Amino acid sequence: MDTDTSPVLEELIPGSRKLYLTFGGMQGALGIPPFEFYQSSRILNESRVFFRDLSQTWYHAGLPGISSNIPETARYIETIIDKSSADEIIYLGNSMGGYAAILFAALIGHGRVVSFSPQTFISPSQRRAAGDRRWRSKVLRTYGAALFKPKFFDLRAVMEKAGANNPIEIFVSSLDALDLVHARNLERFRNVRITVRDLGGHNLVKHLRDSGELQLILQG
Repeated sequence: MDTDTSPVLEELIPGSRKLYLTFGGMQGALGIPPFEFYQSSRILNESRVFFRDLSQTWYHAGLPGISSNIPETARYIETIIDKSSADEIIYLGNSMGGYAAILFAALIGHGRVVSFSPQTFISPSQRRAAGDRRWRSKVLRTYGAALFKPKFFDLRAVMEKAGANNPIEIFVSSLDALDLVHARNLERFRNVRITVRDLGGHNLVKHLRDSGELQLILQG
């Protein structure tokens, strides 16, 4: 499954009531970014589409062979939604993928979001103010990739402009102060619910998966 370089994997089930749109996050030390949540979501028996950001630029460079920027990717996702038979759309992601889940749900304007430990801003000024120095090389690469493209560096601004009110659930750990700062960037919105757990740090989703709670969260 992860041996090629395709940015998208579709597993649509005819008659499925739900469609899970799952966005990959950071790649590991070796290899290309995986299709995240693939194993965890197998029990759902619903349509699933997996995305991964091969450029590691918070999806600003688009999906190779499909799109070249975030608005084009949003339009592509809309075509997938249209061809599915689902009446419930769930956007899912962790870290960079959690950012993407919130972003594309806001741009498309419907469906609910389940986001774990997301970045909600990557702008230079906000990162400086928060003291967020994580993933510096990837962030700098993102600035370069987005130089002549539409920029979506602050999800609060994106949501204010879009005016979407689809439900967004954010899970973060109290053990990661920066993740809390990012979550609170969106706490002013009535459609955002922030759940704080006292374990896991930035890898909260792994602990939820190991305990079996992740499957319950995905089932809604």
